[in-house]
Amino acid sequence: MCRSHPLRPGGLRPGGLRPGGLRPGARLEDGHAHAHDHADWSRRDFLKRLGLATLGAGFLAGASPVGVFAQAPFLDLLAGADTDRVLVLIHLAGGNDGLNTVVPVDNDLYYGYRGALAIPKASALGLGANGGQNFGLHPALAPLMPLWGDGRMGVVHSVGYNGVTRSHFEGIDHWMTGSGGGPSFSEGWVGRYLLRGRSPEEAARAYLENPPAISLGHAGRLFDTDAGNFGVGRLGYTNNIERMLERGAVYQTEALPAGQAGAPVRHLRTQINGALSYVVRFVDATTKAPNFGAYPNSGLARDLALTARIVRGGLSPRIISVSLGNFDHHANQGGVGGSHAALLADLAAALGAFFADLKADGLDRRVAAMTFSEFGRAVHANGAAGTDHGVAAPALLFGAGLEGGFFGTAPTLTADVQGGALVPTTDYRSLYATLLERWFGVAPSETDVLLGAPYDRLGFLPSSAVTAADAPGLPAAALSAPFPNPFTDRTTVRYRLDAPGAVRLAVYDALGREVAVLADGSAVAGEFQAEFDGSGLAAGMYLVRLETARGVITRPVV
Repeated sequence: MCRSHPLRPGGLRPGGLRPGGLRPGARLEDGHAHAHDHADWSRRDFLKRLGLATLGAGFLAGASPVGVFAQAPFLDLLAGADTDRVLVLIHLAGGNDGLNTVVPVDNDLYYGYRGALAIPKASALGLGANGGQNFGLHPALAPLMPLWGDGRMGVVHSVGYNGVTRSHFEGIDHWMTGSGGGPSFSEGWVGRYLLRGRSPEEAARAYLENPPAISLGHAGRLFDTDAGNFGVGRLGYTNNIERMLERGAVYQTEALPAGQAGAPVRHLRTQINGALSYVVRFVDATTKAPNFGAYPNSGLARDLALTARIVRGGLSPRIISVSLGNFDHHANQGGVGGSHAALLADLAAALGAFFADLKADGLDRRVAAMTFSEFGRAVHANGAAGTDHGVAAPALLFGAGLEGGFFGTAPTLTADVQGGALVPTTDYRSLYATLLERWFGVAPSETDVLLGAPYDRLGFLPSSAVTAADAPGLPAAALSAPFPNPFTDRTTVRYRLDAPGAVRLAVYDALGREVAVLADGSAVAGEFQAEFDGSGLAAGMYLVRLETARGVITRPVV
């Protein structure tokens, strides 16, 4: 139909929007349009993952595709920063229902809008008051309550951006690129500077042994650049690793045609060889590093267990992305129970195990995690016992280095509802700005350039986040790498205390079991050494753990 018509069939305005801002495909009853929206979303995702990018490569670790990324100016900022901090981005794919996640338990409008889908106040897990009203967590999120109680969890209310079209593809595209309701970008917010000032060949030559960004699964356009998405492609690695170990490369780059005919093939093979050399190190590090404690049997839990081993095994990414879905609950969503509750239970159990694992050797102060979803859900339940596409939703943050509590403006469900959805009161780029500046130490001016405009910084991080390595007012300690390492029977462990105090030095195996105690008690300030006799132990990786009043330090030993 001609675009000049003032109103399309079905009440559609020019540009494909219904009155009130809803687009065709945002609701289950949109039928073919909704199916087409999902098919288009999946098709674009599939096409992006078919090819091998110009730089980097993907490979499989267990059941998860892993993307590694090339080095270039923006990640130079992260890799070169004086920090060992890591950010884990958790995509709740499909549009999470924020009102049933962080529940306004005193709000009569919520219970009127939601009916049987509402979470009863008696079932919600009390978070306390904010903005003159009380909130609670969905009961399926119970494993997160210890994090909330310890001040290691934050809730940012009504996160989103203006101009949401309620399209899955556009929504996640905007979150990944930093576009929507402001400056528009075609590259990912992390990948935007990856190739600035460099040709693909120059960036390839700068490929790090430890890429500063890793995707477990599909990261969408998060790491996109004009040269391609560094996370696309899946390469089964078992045979390739054997070839890499045997001859130092998988594909030979000599004896190719001269000139233009051979140059692209040589370039591509060089990139694959470079990527797979990292794969060898990745597999070696993550198979030897242990997890401390049990994880649930779920895909997200396995990805977070792998994330802990990536950090513990000596690899040094600054950003790791994972995902959980499908949160697109147009029908039979459920309230206290049901499909939405099952996904939230998966999220909570996996995160609870992850941070308990990290806390065992003090890594929880180095790692922060943030959930996000492309949009929230409509305020009203629909006729299919579900919720349709909305706009704003809360973001959840976790980590021992963060300030816990509520942030942003609490929703009231009165003037903050438009077109059947919550309007955003916190721009999602404020989360990015706060994390880049206060977690990674990126300069404010660099942060504003990256995001295209200045955005408010939020209080879930102080002006400079504190980790175990720089906590003020506590006596300093140091633990050197054991020598020799690897060793056959015995190795020497050296450590230093800058002030007297309690100290415990122990060794753990890959299952987290304590196998030796080298020191336990009070000690004066000074330098010390202890012998570790491993002659009766099985070959493999062990962790030497030094615990003082300052925190915990670990070193791997083989």
